[in-house]
Amino acid sequence: MTEVIDRTRGLARGADELGTGMRILRAAAIVASGALIVRFGGMVKELMVAAYFGRSDELEALMMALLLPSFMLSIIAGGSNSSIIPVLADLRVNHGKSEAKKLMANAACLQGALLLAVTLLLALAAPMLFPMLCSGFSQEKLMTTERNFYWLLPALFFRGFSSMWADVLNAGHKFALASMIPLATSLSTVLALMAFGRSYGANTLIGAFLVGSVLEASLLASALRREGWSLIPRWRGMDGHLKAVINQYLPGVASAVMMGSTDVIDNAMAAMLPAGSVAALSYGNKITSFVLGIGAASLTTAALPHLSTMAAERRIAEMRALLWRYVRFLLLVSVPLTVLLIACSREIVALLFQRGAFAASDTAVVSSVQAALLLQVPFFFISSFTVRIVTALRANRIMFWGTVICAVTNVIGNYIFMSWFGVVGLALSTAIVYVVSAFYLLYATTKLITSVRRREP
Repeated sequence: MTEVIDRTRGLARGADELGTGMRILRAAAIVASGALIVRFGGMVKELMVAAYFGRSDELEALMMALLLPSFMLSIIAGGSNSSIIPVLADLRVNHGKSEAKKLMANAACLQGALLLAVTLLLALAAPMLFPMLCSGFSQEKLMTTERNFYWLLPALFFRGFSSMWADVLNAGHKFALASMIPLATSLSTVLALMAFGRSYGANTLIGAFLVGSVLEASLLASALRREGWSLIPRWRGMDGHLKAVINQYLPGVASAVMMGSTDVIDNAMAAMLPAGSVAALSYGNKITSFVLGIGAASLTTAALPHLSTMAAERRIAEMRALLWRYVRFLLLVSVPLTVLLIACSREIVALLFQRGAFAASDTAVVSSVQAALLLQVPFFFISSFTVRIVTALRANRIMFWGTVICAVTNVIGNYIFMSWFGVVGLALSTAIVYVVSAFYLLYATTKLITSVRRREP
């Protein structure tokens, strides 16, 4: 009789694991569908930008102007994503939506104060930072970069709240709208270039970015109101739930600082190389970002709310089984895709970008950068999914130490490979960073799960 009961329980656990895995895949398919549309819109935008600006100084000045706001947004959004979703999931499971709304009101107060402080700090620090970041730029190009930066800076405030509101929708398993929202900026850019691109140059891109930021925030705010959430920040005091968010937010921010700094370092070092290197690094990352945005980002966005619910219900053994099942699945899908894309790298770049101001010589450089960046794809997939398990178990300290290791690896790799291969070396260093990240996270996450299981009563 005991054997029958044990076998029945085993079958039930297997069914639960399979059910969760299928729910994650269904949610990932929803996110991926939205991401595919968004990425297609983004690619149309990039094709138009390439045709209008190529690898010009005008475009590079805009790219470097976006660097600091994007870096700070990745820090704020990374901290919010890794801290608020697990706590919201726990509140929904164990306390109800009223407590989740209270947490949302408190978190909105902190988010607004943080965004305001960061915006003012960047505005004051920009004259000191840009001469260091753009050390290879001419004085005129540097001044253009700083001017563009001040115009773009207000978008940080709108995008900061958009990231938190998207997290709240995802925490409630409402993935479709949040995944489609970035399309607003792409459409704004395409329409603006068609109407004003020849007349106003890169200023057209600045205006479109600002309009897109406001549209994204407005659409997300409307969706949250329909779901019954209040968007008005209300300080209701420091309670245990908010402390839990802050305790995970700080190491999440530290991790985002270290990981986001790799983009800042890469672009700053590219600015030291011959003109056009910053743009080459950006163009070379388009296809890689497209693949990761549809695949890895969709899967991990869908996985975090489900994994957080599993953690709240203490289904730790199921999480371990799910980890290794997805590692095998991700390798099976991503390795052949990576090999194919690398083999066709030159043809892809020529087909997508080689027109207008983007010449055949640009294709040769960008395709080599792209091939090196594509090497990261399988390892990025694994790292991204593993990070979500760490986040669901509220062990963001693991991510912090991982990003410290990756940041050091990136700097050393940049200096070594840049001297050998130029801008292609920067791309190769990025790929190596994600190899190191994947192995570290698998090791650390396995130890974490084992430790949590031992602590269970």
